[in-house]
Amino acid sequence: MKSIYVLSFLCLSLIAIPSESWGGEDFNGARTVKIGILAPAQWKAGQGIIQAAQLAAEEINAGGGILGKNLELFIGDTETGTGKSVKALQKLVLEDKVHALIGGYASGLVLVQINYLPRYKVPFIGTGAGATTLTEKVARDYSRYKYFFQCMIGADKVGLSVRSFILEAVKPKLELQKIAILAENAKWAYNFTFYIDKELREAGLEVVFKEYFYPETREFSSLLNKVRESGAQYLVEVLSDAASVQLVSQWADTKWIPLGGINIGSIEGTFWDKVGGAALGEMVSHLGGFRVPVTPKTVPFFDRYTQRWGETPHYTSFFTYDAVYTLAEALKAVQSLEPDAIVKGLEEVSYAGVTGQIEFQKENHSLKFGEGYPGVIFVQWQEGGKRAVIWPPSLKTGDLILPTRQN
Repeated sequence: MKSIYVLSFLCLSLIAIPSESWGGEDFNGARTVKIGILAPAQWKAGQGIIQAAQLAAEEINAGGGILGKNLELFIGDTETGTGKSVKALQKLVLEDKVHALIGGYASGLVLVQINYLPRYKVPFIGTGAGATTLTEKVARDYSRYKYFFQCMIGADKVGLSVRSFILEAVKPKLELQKIAILAENAKWAYNFTFYIDKELREAGLEVVFKEYFYPETREFSSLLNKVRESGAQYLVEVLSDAASVQLVSQWADTKWIPLGGINIGSIEGTFWDKVGGAALGEMVSHLGGFRVPVTPKTVPFFDRYTQRWGETPHYTSFFTYDAVYTLAEALKAVQSLEPDAIVKGLEEVSYAGVTGQIEFQKENHSLKFGEGYPGVIFVQWQEGGKRAVIWPPSLKTGDLILPTRQN
């Protein structure tokens, strides 16, 4: 993987936490603006964070930087463990003296990372974790957690979007009444599933089956049989890429029930080939963007990213790219590298990004949601590996096609 300013943290020993915090430096005296990128470098989601940050930094620097100051990126490989993720954050803050952090993937890890923000007082724009428990910390204890901003659609808003998609696009075709949910046994998935379940029930649909499976699961036949026995008419999936190939491949053996929801693995452009076309008919939520004109910037970004990296953007790429530009706008406004000044700048920023208008709620630092703001796009895998946007109606590039029932 190509990179600029990539630092390896694989051999770091545990860094002791000092009592003092990192308080920034004078903006006028700074040679560069240092940004720490937190991401699991071996995961597609993490690569999406790193690559989008690099692309944004290259563009900003080519355009003269932030009031003449170039962005300098430092990459912290969080891997997938709590200890590594904390060490990466500490190295960026205490040794590299970054002025802000961007990235973070997996809500459970980010929840641990943000507990260090009150001590270090470094702004952190999260772009890969949507758990509402993150922004709830800001709302409950603002003075301690005000340094965290969630530049990603929260789980509660995703739940609302899944409800709208099913009611508007799926229910009319199926006379839908009964729903099943299969979700990964992970902290992030519990949070998303809670809101999806809640929204569907409040919409008058019956959730007749809900079960969690471990990410290591490779055999889904028994779970799929339980779904069949429940009488469900539509199966909502909530999973990362750990078991996405196995679930979709085994679902495709019969395709007796439509499948759609959150499948992190299936948002990758190479997923069709990974499953040998088994994804035909799957309906996948894309958070933030796809190759459609969400804003005038969306398609050009999608194409530049694909040309630069040889692969399509991950959901983390859209939000990370916008986060870097949003931070740059905030810094231009406050002309300070002091943590509290950056927080103030981010609270007041309004940036027209590739995902929509980026603005944060002042009370909890979640993204604003609704018309014109970042949203959820449902994309269906169709014949020949084509991906058609089937919802929302304003961005549709094709019609929803129900899979042909084989058994």
